[in-house]
Amino acid sequence: MQEHKFINFYGRTTGHLSRRAVHLLENLLPKYLLDMDRFYSISDNYEKVNLEIGFGSGDFIYNSAVANPKSLYVGVEVFANGVASLLDKIDLSPSSLQNILIYNSNVYYLLEKFQENTFDNLYILFPDPWHKTKHHKRRLINTDNLAVFSKILKKNGVLRFVSDHDDYFNWALEHFADSPHFEIINPQNFTTLPADHFQTKYERKAIKEGREIRFIEVRNIK
Repeated sequence: MQEHKFINFYGRTTGHLSRRAVHLLENLLPKYLLDMDRFYSISDNYEKVNLEIGFGSGDFIYNSAVANPKSLYVGVEVFANGVASLLDKIDLSPSSLQNILIYNSNVYYLLEKFQENTFDNLYILFPDPWHKTKHHKRRLINTDNLAVFSKILKKNGVLRFVSDHDDYFNWALEHFADSPHFEIINPQNFTTLPADHFQTKYERKAIKEGREIRFIEVRNIK
C-alpha cells in the first residue's frame, strides 16, 4: 500500500527551483520516498530507527546516516528546496546511501500512521519558533504533540530539541519539565551539544550572527 505519492514540484510556491533540483526531485526522490509498508518491512534490519522533523537542507540527517549505516533515518521536510538539497548530498555521496527515507509533506499527515514504539530517537532541530503570541499554538513542541512523540518513541527513546530562539527554548523547557511522558537528561548543561551532533546550515548562520545555540534532550518514560 503506497502511503505517500510524489508531488510534482513545478509551480511550487516554496521558492525558485534550479534545473538540477527539479531533476533530483523527479528522478531521485521516488527512490527515497517513505512508504509505510516498505518502512516497516526494513526497519527491523537496523539497530536503531530515527526520525528528524524538519530537516532543512539535510545536513544533520545526511551526516548521521553516513556515520551510522546500521541505523535507519526518516526525514520530514515540507519545502522542496530543502528536499532537493538533501537529495543533492545523497547523489554526490561517494557511497550509495540506503538508510534514508524522505517524507516531503506536512508532518501532521504522517505522525498518526506510525505504530507505537517505532523510533529510538527523534530530532527537532531549529524548528520555526512562530514568534507572534497568537501563533504559539502552531509550535511543534506543545502538550498534545509531546503525547504523540511519546507514543511513537520506544521506552527510554530520546528526543533532542535544538534552538537559537530564547523564547521558544524556554517554552520547550517548560513543556518538557511539565510533561508526564518525558524526563530531561541534561538539566545542568544546555549549551554543550552531544558528540553525535552535526551542524546544520541554519546553525552555522546563527553562530555567525552571534546567536546562542541551546539544546534539550529528554528520555521517554511513557
